[in-house]
Amino acid sequence: MKLIISGGSGYVATELIRQSLSLPQITSLVVLTRRPITAPDHANAGKLKQVLIEDYAKYPENIRKELSGANACIWTVAITPTKARSYDFEKVRHVCQTCALAGLQAVAESNPSRPLRFVYMSGSVAERDQTKQPGLWGADYLLMRVMPRILARSSCWLTDTSQGETETKILEFAEKHPGEVEAQIAKPGLITSYNTVVRSAASILLKGLGAVTSYVQSVSVEEISAAMLSQVVGGFEKDTLSNNELVEIGRKALSA
Repeated sequence: MKLIISGGSGYVATELIRQSLSLPQITSLVVLTRRPITAPDHANAGKLKQVLIEDYAKYPENIRKELSGANACIWTVAITPTKARSYDFEKVRHVCQTCALAGLQAVAESNPSRPLRFVYMSGSVAERDQTKQPGLWGADYLLMRVMPRILARSSCWLTDTSQGETETKILEFAEKHPGEVEAQIAKPGLITSYNTVVRSAASILLKGLGAVTSYVQSVSVEEISAAMLSQVVGGFEKDTLSNNELVEIGRKALSA
């Protein structure tokens, strides 16, 4: 199968690439990246094609040609909440929502295998009810992308129950293209690896809130990568995978 991974130099994308190159089911791997990447040591780099892209929202014909015939795409491009504070919100929306939707549409229009499987990596424990409005700084980001279901108070953040438009729009796109596109949302909590902890969109919020992260569910970067790859190769079990489901599926795939 032909797989596309976006955000090639990112933490999770790097592990996705490493595992993809070792999977015999994946015969072609196209990585969309803003800067060149290096194939992992001892990897089957012959099936890796990196495509440099200036803006993940724009897909000229030369890039669309590289996307043609894809069976699946895993989308990892985003701006995390802590970094989002350094940008104008429209820039954050552009990266986290506009680019994801443009990427989905571009792949779907590039003569993919049917159905195209699209995985969007979001954040943990999210609620898709846009009527539940958070009231402090970061509300626009949280509604646009992801909001963890944790009750807390802070001078910077208020988390309650809400969900990003992006997840909803991606699932709606698939609903409007039955038999052509299948979409799935992956919702990790803390993404860990050995002694390193990388906080996903939801878990970074906890730091801003001063919450105790020891109570937050976690998944290793190896597990979430294996889980998402298992889903695009074997088919989606459901349209949304929680942190615990990612752990279970990932561990099963890694032990196979």
